[in-house]
Order: sequence, then structure tokens, then C-alpha cells
Amino acid sequence: MYKKPVISGTKVTIVDVAKAAEVSTATVSRVINQDIRVRTATRKHVLEAMQTIGYKPLRTSRINSQKRTGLLGCILADRLESILHFWFYTLLDKVAGMA
Repeated sequence: MYKKPVISGTKVTIVDVAKAAEVSTATVSRVINQDIRVRTATRKHVLEAMQTIGYKPLRTSRINSQKRTGLLGCILADRLESILHFWFYTLLDKVAGMA
């Protein structure tokens, strides 16, 4: 089985995983993104290859490729009326509980 040499500072890529699992990079991508079109045996084989060579997907790569972070920002002024202040913080608490 293909095993990328471990060199300090190098990162294992999906190309390395594809070589190790003897599949295409598209298949590796589908496994990472949990695509239902990948057969169970293929998925298992790719996941084993990922573990063997030490592949760890980067969250920042997913954010960059999807153009979304899944984060919600909120800016509140210091001087809100007390009722509005309570309403906003209650809303934020509920939104945070749903995440």
C-alpha cells in the first residue's frame, strides 16, 4: 500500500489518499463530503487509507471551498433600552441553543 513519507511540515492531501486507496480524487472528495453515491466498501477502503497515511481534513479548506462558515455575527450597541436588551439576548440564547 502507498504510504507517503512523513516529513516534518508536510501535509497529506486528497491526492495522497487517492493514491493510497487506488481511487480518484473525486471519490476521496465524495467520501469526505459523505456523498451517498459512494459504495460502502469503497467508502470503508478510502477511510482506512485516510487513517493509515494520517489524512485530516482542514475545516478552513471546507469553509473556503463552500464559501460559507456557518457562523452568525451579531453586533449590539451598549445603550439599548432594557426591554430591547433582554429581547436580543433571549433571541441570541435561543439561536445559540439551536446551533
